[in-house]
Amino acid sequence: GPYFSAGKTITAALTLDLVSDGALALSGAVSTHLGAGWSRAGTAEDSITVRHLLAMASGTDDSLRRIVAPSANRFYYNNPAYYQLFGVAAAAGSA
Repeated sequence: GPYFSAGKTITAALTLDLVSDGALALSGAVSTHLGAGWSRAGTAEDSITVRHLLAMASGTDDSLRRIVAPSANRFYYNNPAYYQLFGVAAAAGSA
């Protein structure tokens, strides 16, 4: 149906609202909000930012276990990575 990706639009709007409110930084590491090990990609996850998740440029594969490209260097439609924004927004919104 036409609504399958509607959640991504809402998540992006919520995330950017938190950025506008100063509760979240696009350049901030995802690990700051989700903790170490959120991606299972080892130390490479430290360089993945909120902006990378929003732009679908985290560099991870669908399992979030491997880095297949440096962050921000390649667009890859990666739902599991994008869905991490739910946790990021929840953590930033409750801080």
